[in-house]
Amino acid sequence: MTAYVLQLVMAVVLDLVVMSGCVDLKPDPDTVSPAEENLFGVWIGITMNDCSPVQSDPGRCRAVERISLTMLRRERTSWGFYRCAPGNAPCYNHADRGQIKYLALKGRILWFRVMRNDHSSCLFDTVPTADRMRGKFWCFQGSELVERGFWQAERAY
Repeated sequence: MTAYVLQLVMAVVLDLVVMSGCVDLKPDPDTVSPAEENLFGVWIGITMNDCSPVQSDPGRCRAVERISLTMLRRERTSWGFYRCAPGNAPCYNHADRGQIKYLALKGRILWFRVMRNDHSSCLFDTVPTADRMRGKFWCFQGSELVERGFWQAERAY
């Protein structure tokens, strides 16, 4: 019961943090800041699951996956594509692709949500630089936290 309550609280807090960034991000939707402009392009990297007790599958402790993120902007909308390939473990639930549905730059922290093809979603955070991003991620199947860990990516182009 305690693990379920902890997962639920974490999910609600993360959603509140992300949703609070929605309002602050868009003072002028026609303007793209230099920090935002640096985000667009193709990023190649990895994810590594941590070994926390909330991990839904203990066998995925330290599972590494290769990822690519293609971040785009069209008119007033930022969006993109997500791809996953096996590293030392297959992609969670064999979800190998998805869409970046939400990007928000709140101060120096970038938050984005990936909706994967198995209907799960992952929330990523990072303090991006021109050529590298690293941070944490949390993946949910419905409202259940199924994975969390760390990620990093470098700009491919």
